[in-house]
Amino acid sequence: MNFLKYIFYKNKILKTWDTADDEALKQWVIKKDITKELDKDNDLLIKARTAIIALINKENPKESDLKAYIDLRKKFKDIFKENNNELVNPSSEDVQNMDLMSLNEIDEIIEDRKGILSRRYFESISEIYSSSYRGLIVRPTSGGLYKSKTPTNDFIDNQPQEFNPFDDMGVD
Repeated sequence: MNFLKYIFYKNKILKTWDTADDEALKQWVIKKDITKELDKDNDLLIKARTAIIALINKENPKESDLKAYIDLRKKFKDIFKENNNELVNPSSEDVQNMDLMSLNEIDEIIEDRKGILSRRYFESISEIYSSSYRGLIVRPTSGGLYKSKTPTNDFIDNQPQEFNPFDDMGVD
């Protein structure tokens, strides 16, 4: 992180550096890491499609394309399983066509994840700088890419989940 700050200073991108910029940079790094993973899945998807199309055309697919197809089948096994369960007495061609449809669904999932990531990144940056403007730096929590390391489902505002504030007021 300090290396990135050095680059910003050296190239005079920022004249000053404050805590908000530090938090924004952390969010950018997280976004880049997640984007890298989504791009890897996208590359696997392209190779897997090539393998499936080769199998449908009764050709031998490249080994790397076939490996990408197998890796995607492992990663998104629920989608493939659900789609293949819809087939009754399937032939190998039916399974391959259904797998091609599954790959299309995976493509939609990846695109949706990219859109969600972009929106969450924008919201986190907005939250960081709007809080900075008010004089208080917060880590983005509502829409940010920051993930808490402590479980939050056991307590909300230091109250057990069974706690109902209306119980204290005598309201049913």
